[in-house]
Amino acid sequence: RLVVAARFIRVLFFIRIVTGKDQLERATRRMISQNKRRYQQDGFDLDLTYVTERVIAMSFPSSGKHKMYRNPISEVARFLDTKHSDHYKVYNLCSERSYDPSIFHNQVERILIDDHNVPRLSQLLYFCHNVREWLDKDPSNVIAVHCKGGKGRTGTAICAWLIASGQFEQAQHSLEYFGVRRTDYSVGKTYQGVQTPSQGRYVGYLEQIFTKLNRRMPPAVTLKLKTIKIDGIGGVGNGDGKDLRLEVIINSSVVCHMSCSEGQPGQYFEDLDKLVIAVGETDCPSLTGDIKIKFYSNNPNVPVGYDHCAFYFWFHTSFIENYRLFLRREELDNPHKPKVWKVYKETFAVDITFHQQ
Repeated sequence: RLVVAARFIRVLFFIRIVTGKDQLERATRRMISQNKRRYQQDGFDLDLTYVTERVIAMSFPSSGKHKMYRNPISEVARFLDTKHSDHYKVYNLCSERSYDPSIFHNQVERILIDDHNVPRLSQLLYFCHNVREWLDKDPSNVIAVHCKGGKGRTGTAICAWLIASGQFEQAQHSLEYFGVRRTDYSVGKTYQGVQTPSQGRYVGYLEQIFTKLNRRMPPAVTLKLKTIKIDGIGGVGNGDGKDLRLEVIINSSVVCHMSCSEGQPGQYFEDLDKLVIAVGETDCPSLTGDIKIKFYSNNPNVPVGYDHCAFYFWFHTSFIENYRLFLRREELDNPHKPKVWKVYKETFAVDITFHQQ
Protein backbone atom coordinates (compact mmCIF):
# COMPACT_ATOMS: atom_id res chain seq x y z
CA ARG A 1 0.00 0.00 0.00
CA LEU A 2 2.83 2.39 0.81
CA VAL A 3 4.37 1.74 -2.64
CA VAL A 4 1.04 2.41 -4.36
CA ALA A 5 0.57 5.59 -2.35
CA ALA A 6 4.09 6.76 -3.22
CA ARG A 7 3.44 6.15 -6.94
CA PHE A 8 0.15 8.03 -6.71
CA ILE A 9 1.89 10.99 -5.07
CA ARG A 10 4.56 11.00 -7.80
CA VAL A 11 1.84 11.02 -10.50
CA LEU A 12 0.08 13.93 -8.81
CA PHE A 13 3.38 15.79 -8.52
CA PHE A 14 4.13 15.18 -12.21
CA ILE A 15 0.65 16.38 -13.22
CA ARG A 16 1.15 19.52 -11.17
CA ILE A 17 4.50 20.21 -12.87
CA VAL A 18 3.04 19.66 -16.35
CA THR A 19 -0.03 21.77 -15.58
CA GLY A 20 2.15 24.56 -14.21
CA LYS A 21 4.39 24.43 -17.30
CA ASP A 22 1.35 24.62 -19.61
CA GLN A 23 -0.04 27.58 -17.71
CA LEU A 24 3.33 29.34 -17.83
CA GLU A 25 3.62 28.79 -21.59
CA ARG A 26 0.10 30.10 -22.20
CA ALA A 27 0.80 33.17 -20.07
CA THR A 28 4.08 33.79 -21.93
CA ARG A 29 2.36 33.55 -25.33
CA ARG A 30 -0.32 36.00 -24.27
CA MET A 31 2.31 38.41 -22.98
CA ILE A 32 4.34 38.25 -26.22
CA SER A 33 1.25 38.64 -28.43
CA GLN A 34 0.30 41.71 -26.35
CA ASN A 35 -3.15 42.86 -27.41
CA LYS A 36 -3.29 41.15 -30.78
CA ARG A 37 -6.67 39.54 -31.19
CA ARG A 38 -6.43 35.86 -30.25
CA TYR A 39 -8.63 32.88 -31.09
CA GLN A 40 -9.79 31.56 -27.73
CA GLN A 41 -12.62 29.16 -28.46
CA ASP A 42 -13.25 25.41 -28.67
CA GLY A 43 -10.15 24.55 -26.63
CA PHE A 44 -7.78 26.72 -28.67
CA ASP A 45 -5.76 29.71 -27.49
CA LEU A 46 -3.77 31.04 -30.45
CA ASP A 47 -2.36 34.33 -31.69
CA LEU A 48 -4.69 34.09 -34.68
CA THR A 49 -7.31 36.43 -36.12
CA TYR A 50 -9.99 36.03 -38.75
CA VAL A 51 -9.52 39.21 -40.80
CA THR A 52 -12.41 38.02 -42.94
CA GLU A 53 -14.25 34.70 -42.99
CA ARG A 54 -11.69 33.36 -45.47
CA VAL A 55 -8.51 35.22 -44.48
CA ILE A 56 -6.59 34.40 -41.29
CA ALA A 57 -3.64 36.36 -39.87
CA MET A 58 -1.44 34.67 -37.31
CA SER A 59 2.05 34.65 -35.80
CA PHE A 60 4.70 32.12 -36.76
CA PRO A 61 3.81 28.43 -36.17
CA SER A 62 6.72 27.47 -33.93
CA SER A 63 8.46 24.47 -32.49
CA GLY A 64 11.27 23.92 -29.99
CA LYS A 65 12.00 26.80 -27.63
CA HIS A 66 10.09 29.25 -29.83
CA LYS A 67 6.75 27.57 -29.09
CA MET A 68 7.13 28.83 -25.52
CA TYR A 69 6.10 32.29 -26.74
CA ARG A 70 4.71 31.79 -30.27
CA ASN A 71 1.92 29.63 -31.65
CA PRO A 72 2.88 25.94 -31.25
CA ILE A 73 2.90 24.52 -34.76
CA SER A 74 1.09 21.38 -33.63
CA GLU A 75 -1.77 23.50 -32.27
CA VAL A 76 -1.96 25.58 -35.46
CA ALA A 77 -2.15 22.38 -37.53
CA ARG A 78 -4.81 20.96 -35.19
CA PHE A 79 -6.82 24.19 -35.49
CA LEU A 80 -6.67 24.29 -39.30
CA ASP A 81 -7.38 20.56 -39.63
CA THR A 82 -10.34 20.89 -37.25
CA LYS A 83 -11.86 24.06 -38.68
CA HIS A 84 -10.87 23.91 -42.35
CA SER A 85 -9.85 20.34 -43.14
CA ASP A 86 -8.62 19.97 -46.76
CA HIS A 87 -9.57 23.59 -47.44
CA TYR A 88 -6.69 25.70 -46.19
CA LYS A 89 -3.44 27.05 -47.57
CA VAL A 90 -0.69 28.58 -45.43
CA TYR A 91 1.47 31.50 -46.60
CA ASN A 92 4.84 31.85 -44.87
CA LEU A 93 6.19 35.36 -45.51
CA CYS A 94 9.34 34.96 -43.40
CA SER A 95 12.74 35.02 -45.07
CA GLU A 96 14.44 34.18 -41.78
CA ARG A 97 12.72 30.95 -40.71
CA SER A 98 10.66 28.04 -41.99
CA TYR A 99 9.32 24.60 -41.02
CA ASP A 100 8.43 21.26 -42.53
CA PRO A 101 5.49 21.97 -44.89
CA SER A 102 4.22 18.40 -44.52
CA ILE A 103 2.80 19.46 -41.13
CA PHE A 104 0.23 21.39 -43.17
CA HIS A 105 -0.14 18.62 -45.80
CA ASN A 106 2.30 20.51 -48.06
CA GLN A 107 -0.25 23.27 -48.54
CA VAL A 108 2.34 25.97 -47.88
CA GLU A 109 3.42 28.81 -50.13
CA ARG A 110 6.61 30.59 -49.05
CA ILE A 111 7.37 34.18 -50.08
CA LEU A 112 10.70 35.49 -48.78
CA ILE A 113 10.34 38.93 -47.16
CA ASP A 114 12.75 40.37 -44.60
CA ASP A 115 11.44 41.42 -41.19
CA HIS A 116 10.26 45.06 -40.98
CA ASN A 117 10.64 45.40 -44.75
CA VAL A 118 8.39 45.24 -47.78
CA PRO A 119 7.75 42.57 -50.37
CA ARG A 120 8.95 43.43 -53.84
CA LEU A 121 6.06 44.70 -55.90
CA SER A 122 6.19 41.58 -58.09
CA GLN A 123 5.95 39.41 -54.94
CA LEU A 124 2.87 41.31 -53.80
CA LEU A 125 1.18 40.78 -57.16
CA TYR A 126 2.16 37.11 -57.16
CA PHE A 127 0.66 36.70 -53.69
CA CYS A 128 -2.64 38.24 -54.83
CA HIS A 129 -2.74 36.07 -57.96
CA ASN A 130 -1.97 32.91 -55.98
CA VAL A 131 -4.59 33.67 -53.33
CA ARG A 132 -7.20 34.36 -55.99
CA GLU A 133 -6.51 31.00 -57.66
CA TRP A 134 -6.82 29.13 -54.36
CA LEU A 135 -9.96 30.87 -53.10
CA ASP A 136 -11.65 30.56 -56.50
CA LYS A 137 -11.20 26.77 -56.48
CA ASP A 138 -13.75 26.21 -53.72
CA PRO A 139 -15.96 28.56 -51.70
CA SER A 140 -14.86 26.69 -48.56
CA ASN A 141 -11.17 27.42 -49.12
CA VAL A 142 -9.38 29.78 -46.71
CA ILE A 143 -5.87 31.18 -46.38
CA ALA A 144 -3.72 31.51 -43.24
CA VAL A 145 -1.00 34.14 -43.59
CA HIS A 146 1.88 34.64 -41.20
CA CYS A 147 5.27 36.27 -40.82
CA LYS A 148 6.91 36.30 -37.37
CA GLY A 149 4.48 38.42 -35.36
CA GLY A 150 1.62 38.38 -37.87
CA LYS A 151 1.39 42.16 -38.28
CA GLY A 152 3.79 43.93 -40.65
CA ARG A 153 4.54 41.63 -43.57
CA THR A 154 1.32 39.70 -42.96
CA GLY A 155 -0.74 42.89 -42.87
CA THR A 156 0.93 44.26 -46.02
CA ALA A 157 0.05 41.13 -47.99
CA ILE A 158 -3.50 40.83 -46.63
CA CYS A 159 -4.26 44.52 -47.21
CA ALA A 160 -3.02 44.12 -50.78
CA TRP A 161 -5.39 41.15 -51.20
CA LEU A 162 -8.32 43.10 -49.76
CA ILE A 163 -7.74 45.68 -52.51
CA ALA A 164 -7.09 43.10 -55.25
CA SER A 165 -10.31 41.26 -54.37
CA GLY A 166 -12.38 44.46 -54.47
CA GLN A 167 -13.24 44.47 -50.76
CA PHE A 168 -11.59 47.87 -50.48
CA GLU A 169 -10.70 50.48 -53.08
CA GLN A 170 -8.43 52.68 -50.97
CA ALA A 171 -5.20 51.54 -49.34
CA GLN A 172 -5.84 53.61 -46.22
CA HIS A 173 -9.21 51.99 -45.61
CA SER A 174 -7.71 48.53 -46.07
CA LEU A 175 -4.87 49.30 -43.63
CA GLU A 176 -7.27 50.70 -41.04
CA TYR A 177 -9.54 47.67 -41.33
CA PHE A 178 -6.68 45.21 -40.84
CA GLY A 179 -5.46 47.14 -37.80
CA VAL A 180 -8.90 47.11 -36.21
CA ARG A 181 -9.35 43.39 -36.85
CA ARG A 182 -5.89 42.45 -35.53
CA THR A 183 -6.05 44.66 -32.42
CA ASP A 184 -7.97 43.68 -29.30
CA TYR A 185 -8.64 47.05 -27.68
CA SER A 186 -10.27 45.35 -24.69
CA VAL A 187 -6.79 44.06 -23.74
CA GLY A 188 -4.63 47.08 -24.62
CA LYS A 189 -4.37 50.21 -26.74
CA THR A 190 -1.25 49.30 -28.76
CA TYR A 191 -2.02 49.38 -32.49
CA GLN A 192 -1.36 45.95 -34.01
CA GLY A 193 -1.57 46.81 -37.69
CA VAL A 194 0.96 47.23 -40.49
CA GLN A 195 4.28 48.27 -38.96
CA THR A 196 6.19 50.69 -41.21
CA PRO A 197 5.36 53.57 -43.57
CA SER A 198 7.10 51.76 -46.43
CA GLN A 199 4.75 48.79 -46.00
CA GLY A 200 1.80 51.15 -46.17
CA ARG A 201 3.35 52.82 -49.24
CA TYR A 202 3.46 49.50 -51.06
CA VAL A 203 -0.20 48.83 -50.29
CA GLY A 204 -0.78 52.24 -51.87
CA TYR A 205 1.06 51.07 -54.99
CA LEU A 206 -1.33 48.11 -55.16
CA GLU A 207 -4.24 50.52 -54.98
CA GLN A 208 -2.90 52.33 -58.04
CA ILE A 209 -2.29 49.07 -59.91
CA PHE A 210 -5.84 47.85 -59.34
CA THR A 211 -7.60 51.18 -59.84
CA LYS A 212 -5.51 52.85 -62.56
CA LEU A 213 -3.23 50.30 -64.24
CA ASN A 214 -5.66 47.50 -65.14
CA ARG A 215 -4.14 45.11 -62.58
CA ARG A 216 -0.76 45.11 -64.32
CA MET A 217 2.76 45.98 -63.26
CA PRO A 218 3.57 49.53 -64.32
CA PRO A 219 6.10 50.07 -67.12
CA ALA A 220 9.68 49.97 -65.88
CA VAL A 221 11.23 53.37 -65.19
CA THR A 222 14.98 53.84 -64.78
CA LEU A 223 16.19 56.82 -62.78
CA LYS A 224 19.45 58.29 -61.50
CA LEU A 225 19.82 59.88 -58.09
CA LYS A 226 20.53 63.61 -58.29
CA THR A 227 20.27 65.00 -54.74
CA ILE A 228 19.21 63.78 -51.32
CA LYS A 229 18.15 66.57 -48.99
CA ILE A 230 17.40 66.04 -45.30
CA ASP A 231 15.36 68.75 -43.61
CA GLY A 232 15.32 69.27 -39.84
CA ILE A 233 18.71 67.60 -39.38
CA GLY A 234 19.73 69.96 -36.55
CA GLY A 235 18.58 67.75 -33.68
CA VAL A 236 19.81 64.46 -35.12
CA GLY A 237 23.19 63.15 -34.03
CA ASN A 238 25.96 65.70 -34.65
CA GLY A 239 23.35 68.11 -35.94
CA ASP A 240 25.09 68.70 -39.28
CA GLY A 241 24.77 65.26 -40.89
CA LYS A 242 28.47 64.45 -40.71
CA ASP A 243 27.73 61.38 -38.59
CA LEU A 244 25.57 59.86 -41.33
CA ARG A 245 26.31 57.36 -44.06
CA LEU A 246 23.87 55.81 -46.48
CA GLU A 247 23.40 52.69 -48.55
CA VAL A 248 21.31 52.18 -51.67
CA ILE A 249 20.08 48.60 -51.88
CA ILE A 250 18.60 46.66 -54.81
CA ASN A 251 17.63 42.98 -54.51
CA SER A 252 19.34 42.72 -51.11
CA SER A 253 22.65 43.97 -52.56
CA VAL A 254 24.28 47.30 -51.67
CA VAL A 255 24.88 49.05 -54.99
CA CYS A 256 26.01 52.38 -53.56
CA HIS A 257 27.32 53.67 -50.25
CA MET A 258 28.18 57.23 -49.34
CA SER A 259 29.48 58.95 -46.22
CA CYS A 260 28.57 62.49 -45.17
CA SER A 261 31.75 63.03 -43.14
CA GLU A 262 34.30 65.79 -43.77
CA GLY A 263 35.28 66.15 -47.41
CA GLN A 264 32.35 64.04 -48.60
CA PRO A 265 29.43 65.21 -50.77
CA GLY A 266 27.13 66.18 -47.89
CA GLN A 267 26.85 69.92 -47.22
CA TYR A 268 25.04 71.38 -44.21
CA PHE A 269 23.17 74.70 -44.49
CA GLU A 270 22.70 75.90 -40.92
CA ASP A 271 20.30 78.74 -41.74
CA LEU A 272 18.00 76.29 -43.53
CA ASP A 273 18.62 73.37 -41.11
CA LYS A 274 19.18 71.22 -44.17
CA LEU A 275 21.73 68.64 -45.29
CA VAL A 276 22.21 68.41 -49.06
CA ILE A 277 23.92 65.37 -50.54
CA ALA A 278 24.88 65.81 -54.18
CA VAL A 279 25.06 62.47 -55.99
CA GLY A 280 27.56 62.47 -58.82
CA GLU A 281 26.95 60.70 -62.11
CA THR A 282 29.29 57.85 -61.17
CA ASP A 283 28.45 57.70 -57.44
CA CYS A 284 25.41 55.49 -57.84
CA PRO A 285 24.23 53.18 -60.64
CA SER A 286 20.88 53.52 -62.36
CA LEU A 287 17.85 52.56 -60.30
CA THR A 288 14.93 50.47 -61.58
CA GLY A 289 12.10 48.89 -59.60
CA ASP A 290 12.14 48.31 -55.82
CA ILE A 291 14.73 50.50 -54.09
CA LYS A 292 15.75 50.71 -50.43
CA ILE A 293 17.79 53.58 -49.00
CA LYS A 294 19.20 53.09 -45.53
CA PHE A 295 20.88 55.64 -43.23
CA TYR A 296 23.25 54.88 -40.36
CA SER A 297 24.66 57.21 -37.73
CA ASN A 298 27.89 56.81 -35.75
CA ASN A 299 26.51 59.10 -33.04
CA PRO A 300 25.36 57.05 -30.02
CA ASN A 301 22.53 59.50 -29.33
CA VAL A 302 20.73 58.51 -32.53
CA PRO A 303 18.31 55.63 -31.79
CA VAL A 304 18.92 52.37 -33.66
CA GLY A 305 15.54 51.02 -34.72
CA TYR A 306 14.17 48.50 -37.18
CA ASP A 307 16.73 47.06 -39.60
CA HIS A 308 19.56 47.99 -37.19
CA CYS A 309 19.87 51.52 -38.53
CA ALA A 310 18.81 55.11 -37.88
CA PHE A 311 16.19 55.30 -40.63
CA TYR A 312 15.34 53.81 -44.01
CA PHE A 313 12.63 53.72 -46.64
CA TRP A 314 11.51 51.82 -49.72
CA PHE A 315 10.07 53.09 -52.99
CA HIS A 316 9.44 51.85 -56.52
CA THR A 317 10.81 53.90 -59.40
CA SER A 318 7.68 53.44 -61.53
CA PHE A 319 5.67 55.48 -59.02
CA ILE A 320 8.00 58.47 -58.79
CA GLU A 321 6.22 61.59 -60.04
CA ASN A 322 7.97 64.65 -61.49
CA TYR A 323 11.38 63.14 -60.62
CA ARG A 324 10.89 63.81 -56.92
CA LEU A 325 10.16 61.82 -53.75
CA PHE A 326 9.38 63.79 -50.59
CA LEU A 327 8.90 61.85 -47.36
CA ARG A 328 7.94 63.52 -44.10
CA ARG A 329 8.94 62.21 -40.68
CA GLU A 330 5.80 60.07 -40.41
CA GLU A 331 6.54 58.52 -43.82
CA LEU A 332 10.06 57.32 -42.90
CA ASP A 333 10.73 53.96 -41.28
CA ASN A 334 11.87 54.43 -37.64
CA PRO A 335 11.34 58.23 -37.37
CA HIS A 336 7.61 57.52 -37.72
CA LYS A 337 7.52 56.27 -34.12
CA PRO A 338 6.49 58.91 -31.55
CA LYS A 339 9.00 57.57 -29.02
CA VAL A 340 11.90 58.96 -31.14
CA TRP A 341 10.37 62.36 -31.89
CA LYS A 342 12.62 63.95 -29.28
CA VAL A 343 15.39 63.29 -31.86
CA TYR A 344 13.46 63.70 -35.10
CA LYS A 345 11.67 67.03 -35.09
CA GLU A 346 8.36 67.65 -36.83
CA THR A 347 10.24 69.27 -39.73
CA PHE A 348 12.41 66.20 -40.31
CA ALA A 349 11.99 64.97 -43.89
CA VAL A 350 13.87 63.43 -46.80
CA ASP A 351 13.59 65.05 -50.23
CA ILE A 352 15.08 63.17 -53.18
CA THR A 353 15.39 64.43 -56.74
CA PHE A 354 16.13 62.24 -59.74
CA HIS A 355 16.87 62.58 -63.40
CA GLN A 356 15.95 60.06 -66.04
CA GLN A 357 18.53 57.63 -67.35
